[in-house]
Amino acid sequence: MRRSALLATFLFLLTSQAWPKAYVSLILGEEKGDGSPEHPFKQINQALSAGFSEIEVWPTGRGQAYDWVRIEADDVKVYSLAGPRVMLIQGFTIASTKKNVEIRGFSVLGDETQEAAVYADNYSEVRLRNSILSFTPRVALTLDYGAVARVENCVFYQTSGAVYMYWHKGFSCFGTTLFATNCIFCGNPYVVKFNSTEAHCGRAHFDFCYLENNETISNWLGVTTITNKITDPVYFVDPERGCFQLAEHEGVSLRHKGHPGKQYQNPDGTRNDLGAFGGPFAVPYATRPELGAEIIHVNLEPVTVQEGDEIHVEVIVRGVK
Repeated sequence: MRRSALLATFLFLLTSQAWPKAYVSLILGEEKGDGSPEHPFKQINQALSAGFSEIEVWPTGRGQAYDWVRIEADDVKVYSLAGPRVMLIQGFTIASTKKNVEIRGFSVLGDETQEAAVYADNYSEVRLRNSILSFTPRVALTLDYGAVARVENCVFYQTSGAVYMYWHKGFSCFGTTLFATNCIFCGNPYVVKFNSTEAHCGRAHFDFCYLENNETISNWLGVTTITNKITDPVYFVDPERGCFQLAEHEGVSLRHKGHPGKQYQNPDGTRNDLGAFGGPFAVPYATRPELGAEIIHVNLEPVTVQEGDEIHVEVIVRGVK
């Protein structure tokens, strides 16, 4: 009996932990995939349900977006190496008390039926990196009481409200905290809003952030601190079409204007670029032809064609290193 139990345990571990992380592809994924590179999951929630704590997500196709994701475990990392330009997702909910959650490299769309595009429930902790929250139908990021968010190299553009911080009557909201570094907040009705201005109801700190061209920065400046504020104008390549890479206009750009610390440097060792395309996890602005790109998968359905016919080929390319 003992030998059979050990064998069963070994077989379970062999099948469930054959690879350290899960892969997800809306284009190539399978409803019954196992999370391997050969048989990726189709949705992020599949990987979470299977117990994976590190999840690499591959690009979406045109007009596609990943379903809403609910994270109900500690120490979860969900990221894209392709960057937010080609990574569309409806939104994220981090369940109550869940710690050490990292989300990186997405364009988060939001949903009218959800309170926020990214919702951190009470006493949860989330790190949001290299992501874009723009034109969201409701608030971009909500922190419920006691939640902590560290937001680095993100863009909040023309949202219905950038960050909303909660306090519930009968509960202490002491500890509800936002740390934002190297971020761009532009065109929002407010950057941060507290639903209560009672003492100890949260803190918001902005360092090396662009906070211009918003209707208001905060409805409670007493607990909102701003250091190293960036005042140079921001220019994006084409925000209306979702291209939030920094552009240069008459010699002015927010590239290399972020935090000078080594931990925030761009991949090439230069000073941090503000926004979603800067920092150590940034996708390069321009490819280097001599290095090429790493093609992960090519999907071509079997088909008979004649000269002059058109065929459709799906190609997934990992960002140039």
